[in-house]
This record gives sequence, C-alpha cells and structure tokens, in this order.
Amino acid sequence: MAKNEEGLHKVAVANKKMEKGVKTLSSNWDKWNKVLKSESLEDVSTILPEVNEAVQDVLGVDNEDFSLLPPTFVQDNLGLIQDVVNGVEGSVEKLRTKAGESILMTIDGVVDPDGNINAGIMDIHNAINSFDDSHFEVGVAIDPEDEAAFYESCQSMINAAGMTQEQASAYFANMGYNVEFDDNPQTVQEQVTEYRYTYDYDSETGEPTYRYVEPIKKTVEMTIDAPTIKTITPNGTYGGEVAVNDTPPKTSTEQKTGGNKSKKEKKDPKRDIERYHTITKEIEDLNRELSRVEANKEQAFGKAKLPFIKEELATIEKLIEKNK
Repeated sequence: MAKNEEGLHKVAVANKKMEKGVKTLSSNWDKWNKVLKSESLEDVSTILPEVNEAVQDVLGVDNEDFSLLPPTFVQDNLGLIQDVVNGVEGSVEKLRTKAGESILMTIDGVVDPDGNINAGIMDIHNAINSFDDSHFEVGVAIDPEDEAAFYESCQSMINAAGMTQEQASAYFANMGYNVEFDDNPQTVQEQVTEYRYTYDYDSETGEPTYRYVEPIKKTVEMTIDAPTIKTITPNGTYGGEVAVNDTPPKTSTEQKTGGNKSKKEKKDPKRDIERYHTITKEIEDLNRELSRVEANKEQAFGKAKLPFIKEELATIEKLIEKNK
C-alpha cells in the first residue's frame, strides 16, 4: 500500500472509531453523567467500563495505552466529555491533551508539592501540543532532520519526565503520535562527584577543628534503560477533530467565559526547550551547592557550624523559588 493510501486508511479507521465513541457517549450521556456524579460506588463501577470504552474510542488509543491513564480520568474530565457530546469545536483535541497531561501526573517526580506538573516539563508538553503539525502526513514517519526541533521536544519530554517506554508510548499515542524506540539498554556518560578531605588541627591539643571537603568531578560510563526515539509517526488523531457529532454544537462553559480558543496558539519549541534546560541547569547547580554546604556543615564543630547553617537556608530558599 502506498504511503498516502496507508495514511488515508488510518484516517478513515480513526474517524470510524471516534465516531463510534462519540455516538455511544451521546446516546447514553444523560444517564451516565448522572450516575458518574452520584455517590453510589456500586452504580459507578457498573457503568464505568462502558464509559471508558467509549472515551478510549474517542481518544483513538489501544487498551494498553488507555490503561496507563488514571482510573478516575473520566470522572475528572466530565466537563470536557460533555463538550465532546455537545459537539463543541476543539473539545476532542482538548480531551486528548488532558489525557497526555494525566499520564504525566502518574509518573513519579513529575508533580510538585502543590499537585501541579513541574513547570519545565509543562513547557515541553505545551511545545509538543502547539507544534505546527499541519504539514505532517498521517502514517508517514516524520523526518528527524527536517523536524529536528520536534524530535528534540519529544525526546526532552521523555528524559525530563523520566518516562518508561510504556509511559512514553501511551503519552504520545494520546497526543496523536505512534513512537518507535531504539533498542535498549544503552551506554551513556554520567558525571559523578567524589570528595577529597583535608583537616585543620588545634595547635595545642592536636584535635581536628575543621574538615575541608573538595569535590572532584569524574565522568563514568553507565548502562541504562532510556527510551530513545527512533521514529515518530502521526496516527491520524492529531491536529483537531476527525469525526463530526450529529448533535448541534452548543456553547461550553469554557467558551462562555472566553477561557479557551478553538485553534492552537503556535509556540517556538526551541525557546521552550532552552528555557527548560536553563531552569534544570540552575536547579542542578543549586543542588550541588546545597550538597557542598551540607557536607561542610557536618564537618564543622560548635559555633563553626553557624555560617554553614545560614548558607544552607539561603540555598534552600533559592531552590524552592526555582521549583515554583
């Protein structure tokens, strides 16, 4: 099958699947919505498999990728699903974006203490979501040389979030792309720090009064499982709606408040990636500084600890500010 024919076939399949999901939701939503908002766990558990199946069809992902979403994904996004049922323009795309964010929030270390996705990771997510995909061909792998910035954004997301291959596959599938990975494990270079210690001694007693810590950086080779993107292929569900609901469009709550636009605002992925790397480097530098101060504090005695305690507190405040 020629590439363009394969792409058209994938679009047709995606259309049929999403149309099926939308029609199932539309036919049952009044009843399902009431049950999902009720406090009856038994009633909710009875209908949830059917609702999940319809939402999965709308998202256009397989069982494995859908299983990585939080179990409360439907209940957490009733408003967006209502918009899909009502045929609100852009609602399916917003639901897919929310699915990508929801997968990120299940990954350890991605969510900050306030329950929000880390700002640097969110910047990369937004860069991927707002990338100009109008010239991509469904079913045809994106050229890594022509679209180096897009590939870099996608790989940066995997690295920054610490995704497994399964998580990365599910995240990109919900965002509208099938990803093929290079073989693992891979050999990477990692910078580690060792420490050299020297001492000051009391001239009368000979007892140590202070220990100096000198960090020494070394580069070592490590073997790790790191999902590395080989190819990215649009799967026919990106770039807006691929099916039309028979229900006449209604104005969503979001549109009434003017809080959303139907078209994506294009951003510069390179700028977002550079911002992420800048913030990440600053945090890494502060962490190294904090380690140095803590090490020196532990080696000091009595009043000699006080300057290091003050320095430690100041560094912690800087770290808190960078992580906001």
